[in-house]
Amino acid sequence: MTKTKLLFLTSIVLWLGLFSCEKIDLNDNLYSPSFITSIIGDSEVQLEWASDDGFLLTETMVAIQREKPDKFEIHLSEDLKSFTKVVELDNSVTQYTISNLVNGQSYYAHIISRKKGFAPKQSQTIMFVPNRKTQLEKLIESGEQQSVLQGSYSSETNKLAFVDVFHKWTEGGKEYGQIAIMISKLDGSQSVLFGKNFSEPQWSSSGRYLVFRTERSVPITSRIAFYDALTQDTTIVTDGTTECLYPVFSPDESKILYRSRSNTDANRSSIIMYDVATKTSKTIISTQNTSLTNIWRFSWIDNSTFLFSANELDADGTNIYKATTSNGAFEKIFGSQWADFCPVISPDKNNIAFISNRSGLHQIWVYNIARKSFRQITGFDKTDYISEVWSNIQWLDDKNIMFSINYDKLVKQKID
Repeated sequence: MTKTKLLFLTSIVLWLGLFSCEKIDLNDNLYSPSFITSIIGDSEVQLEWASDDGFLLTETMVAIQREKPDKFEIHLSEDLKSFTKVVELDNSVTQYTISNLVNGQSYYAHIISRKKGFAPKQSQTIMFVPNRKTQLEKLIESGEQQSVLQGSYSSETNKLAFVDVFHKWTEGGKEYGQIAIMISKLDGSQSVLFGKNFSEPQWSSSGRYLVFRTERSVPITSRIAFYDALTQDTTIVTDGTTECLYPVFSPDESKILYRSRSNTDANRSSIIMYDVATKTSKTIISTQNTSLTNIWRFSWIDNSTFLFSANELDADGTNIYKATTSNGAFEKIFGSQWADFCPVISPDKNNIAFISNRSGLHQIWVYNIARKSFRQITGFDKTDYISEVWSNIQWLDDKNIMFSINYDKLVKQKID
């Protein structure tokens, strides 16, 4: 951009600010990193942030150039209450490694920007848990032409169901593409198409049933259905009038939980339980008569209780809850200012694996129920991406979980 154009744009911005009814406090315009990420390692963490994000957009859509700070300060805490300054950095620095940390200890960090004549500005706070990287095994690495997402494995039948968002086929000399569910062995071999426009597959405990979500484009809704591998019949569970997501069979295969969301109000959602024998459904929890504002993916604990994640009125973050199917009563297991999703309890009922953005990026975490402590399972490599939408965590046993990384890798990782 030329100097003339920059001066012109600046004058327009100032002119809009002068004639705006909004009072702008220029002393409160100091830049503070709005996006901090952390990469953990053995007794250390590397923090990264952007040096500047340009303009501040006010409530009346006036763009004001942010003031660049003279320096950054990194502050660290072990309890989210008492923070200590670790280092003071020049404003050109965008990353810093903190060493000599205690493995397994939860830490919290934020950055404070300072400039003479301006009020100091604090960034958001992130959480991280340094550690040695545990053993990771790549089960499938498909490459750019295929994704391996939302994997669900049945050890009883040695079948893996997963979603390929890049599924392609040729018909009439033309190439087409659509999201699809694929069935394969755990190593990706003998892969076959289960169905196009399907997603969110979940095997039942015996491997006889596969429950999944089907898409409809007009109107924009989705249905829940399940396939019986013994009879090769497919049963449609919902009528397609609402958006239905996250289906999962109960351990005894008698019920299916799923979420139903209004097409007109995204915050109006319910957890529905479908009885396979009677083919009837009932609402377990609804955002219309609770303090919850949105409900996310869930999983069974046993045949009468389950875990789910949700937002709550007048509260930050997305929390993890435990609920009963008998009366819909629920209680918070843990919550925070961050977004926690996809809770899944271990077979021995000692740990809950979940996805969270606590560290600045979505990563896999484990919460120990007895100790009420957190362990970060991923986050050792900044190129590893965990999708809170397309990922599915599955416990293969008490110590190993399965999940997807970067769309094209399905991995197995030890939790300690």
